[in-house]
Amino acid sequence: MSSARSCFIAIPSIFSRTVIAGVLLSLGLTPPGMASAEPVVWSVGLQQAYDDNIFLEDPSRFTPVVDGEVLDGAENFDGVKNDDFITNISLGASFAPQVSSYFQAGLTGRVGGILFNELSDQNRLTLDSNLTFRSTPRLLPEPYSLSVTSALSSGQGAAGVAPGTAALQQQWHDATLNLSANGLRFIERSTVTLGYNLQRHDFLGELFLTSREPGDRQEIQGADFINNSVTSSVQYPISDRLSAAFDNNISYFTFTSNGGIGTDASALDRFTYNPAVGVNYATTQRTRLSGRVGLDITRFQDEPVPQSFPIILPDGTQGISTTAPDQTPTNLFYMIAFNFTPDERTALNAVLNQTAGVDITGNRVLTQSLAVNGSRAITDVIAATLGGAYTQFSFGNSLSGATDRVDLSASLRYSLSNAIALSLGYNFTTQNAGDGGVAGSFQNFDFESNRVFVGIDGGFLTLPLR
Repeated sequence: MSSARSCFIAIPSIFSRTVIAGVLLSLGLTPPGMASAEPVVWSVGLQQAYDDNIFLEDPSRFTPVVDGEVLDGAENFDGVKNDDFITNISLGASFAPQVSSYFQAGLTGRVGGILFNELSDQNRLTLDSNLTFRSTPRLLPEPYSLSVTSALSSGQGAAGVAPGTAALQQQWHDATLNLSANGLRFIERSTVTLGYNLQRHDFLGELFLTSREPGDRQEIQGADFINNSVTSSVQYPISDRLSAAFDNNISYFTFTSNGGIGTDASALDRFTYNPAVGVNYATTQRTRLSGRVGLDITRFQDEPVPQSFPIILPDGTQGISTTAPDQTPTNLFYMIAFNFTPDERTALNAVLNQTAGVDITGNRVLTQSLAVNGSRAITDVIAATLGGAYTQFSFGNSLSGATDRVDLSASLRYSLSNAIALSLGYNFTTQNAGDGGVAGSFQNFDFESNRVFVGIDGGFLTLPLR
């Protein structure tokens, strides 16, 4: 067994203490063996939301039926929208533990509760925590650094699920080891950054559901993997306003579970190589342009075998969809960003990008999006934001027949004090799987949803932990 693999087999047990520490910290208790010389920063939140389509259903869908019986957990996936009032509560804290003179540490934790008014079997807890140890010059001289991070996250993750969908909240954990050399002098004024990352990703699913009855739940499956990557970046300041960067990233993904794709996990093992060039240009003091373009070259270790996905046919029965991925898919990726601050109270930004990455299921997903956002401080205590995004994504090597999604959002924020604020907002999402979507599957489907929310949040400081 390789040393890297044995190291990461030990990491879950070592970093399980991160979860415990995050929970204790969020509940106002001092994690064992940790003290802080600085105040603890606390945050609290309470939000009431109304969602008119909590399962992201489409009226054209049928109840999944196999051999005359409804599939487990699919009673309400019948094309009839389910609405509900949802309460979100959260308590979080962050502080800098005193560890040793060799490492700087930071710990944040947030415990949340998602409570449904009618569909109580969807009630769940969420836990987000991050524990990072970063070396000090006493351990490694500058410009070298070593960091170890354990991060527990909650969210949607799957490309086909609208952001903020409370009934499809998942949990996952990432343990990362990073070794880097930053700002090494190169030719003329240029500098070089080199890095190595070892990451273990574990999909935990609906880990903190308060009910274990199948009910109306939709179980999303996810993949686990280990990723080794080597990165390099050369930064060159062309002028006071213009700079360029030349980046390279080589990664190797080893999958330990397949995310329910109907084949061995090893079929997902792959190399990726990402060469890219980027520029950053400050046209004026209030306007900035940045861009990046490169290639995503993927090479699956084995010749991909056809992958099978369960789907729901138009008559409501279960079927199978089979695809044969390319062994060496190659795509262009790019990013163009525009930021404009016409005055101290207003900010506008637009981003166009295309990426190729790893979906929560472990599949390679190609995504293209255009997002436009704006914010305005109307008065000293009232601020407004507007945003919109158009996204296309496809599990393959082309966006032909891709799934399309439009997201719109608007919100108002009223500051009662420097630490407490009220918020009111609206989110709208519509998605069309088109010809490229897997008809009736739980990963790609058509839907439309509306959410309205009102909330209050605040923050405060307390004395250092002892």
